[in-house]
Amino acid sequence: MSYLENKRIHIDSVLKDVGNTALDKLSVLYVLPLFLDKQQRDLVQSKYIEMIEADENGTQNILSYESLVKKSKGLSFISQLFQEIITFILFLKLLRSSVKSYTTMHLFVFPSVSFLFQIIPLMILGKFYRKNVVVEFFDFKNYYYPEESGTIPRFFLKLADGLIVPSIRQSRTLNQRKINAVSFEKQVQTNMLSKRVIENVQPLILVSTYLEDVFNVNCLLKAYKLVKQKYPRAELVLCGSGSQQKEIENIISDSSISGITLKSSDEAENLFSEADVFVHCYHIEYFAQEIQQAMANGIPVIASPIGMVNDLIQKENILMYQYNDFSTLADNLLLLIENDSLTRKLSINGAKFVSDLSTLKSSENVVSFYQNLS
Repeated sequence: MSYLENKRIHIDSVLKDVGNTALDKLSVLYVLPLFLDKQQRDLVQSKYIEMIEADENGTQNILSYESLVKKSKGLSFISQLFQEIITFILFLKLLRSSVKSYTTMHLFVFPSVSFLFQIIPLMILGKFYRKNVVVEFFDFKNYYYPEESGTIPRFFLKLADGLIVPSIRQSRTLNQRKINAVSFEKQVQTNMLSKRVIENVQPLILVSTYLEDVFNVNCLLKAYKLVKQKYPRAELVLCGSGSQQKEIENIISDSSISGITLKSSDEAENLFSEADVFVHCYHIEYFAQEIQQAMANGIPVIASPIGMVNDLIQKENILMYQYNDFSTLADNLLLLIENDSLTRKLSINGAKFVSDLSTLKSSENVVSFYQNLS
């Protein structure tokens, strides 16, 4: 049985305690106007697992371009543009017939999705059918778009019944501008994880990330090179996918540093039970899901103090380094290798911190968010 299925079984039992009447009144259609990769689909399914309707054919209430056609490869620019326009028109027609049976339409903005030319038309359709419209941003390339957008996008952001952004700071800023923004993080289910305490770092350094511009690969490689010089046995595993994957592979290849392995995001789940250290390398505010998962597995974490890292994680649970400060990152890695008592402390404290985050509260956050939409 997969981890995702285990999570579904656990959350179902939790929601019985909360009361199924709340869910009976809610029906959410998750709308993603793009061809999903596995990492994007898993993100939606894991974060909103209690709201996903599943049958033997898969998920019923996640609507993406795969519902229409398979992605074509090797097309010219003009052919690709034409295909995207036709696909979006067909997607609008499919959404029009699908959304009528739902109370809420939840839209996702990923890097390849245009807010102006895709999200706004979908919002208009949702509002036409008097549905609650939620917009959630996972756009790394235009991370500050909700704050820096012009008059027309800002008008539609205000029109949304809910806007989900990656940090509490960002939600507060948008609330001051009369935009109904929130930020909440899906908690990791700890009962399915094997309990372990790390006190001897080998080290096997794990980085689970989106391979986008926001991933600070150069800082990571500089720090790892310093660690490797002192501890040749050190290994670094990068798990992820994204638009910058080829560029990052080239950077790693050009660095000529041994002991680096690049794996798909599918393989990250197994590595959480093997890694000694987890490093978080974003230089923008971002959801701390991977950090929580590492801590739940007893893995000491090193991260930049940004976004939900600051909002959720207390300093006694992780080690911090400032953006682009590869020297401090390297020092922290060496500290964990050489200081067994500190490693043990962070391993125990981190696991306890995540365990203390109430699963029930997390479930209620998701359900109550949809219930409280205007």
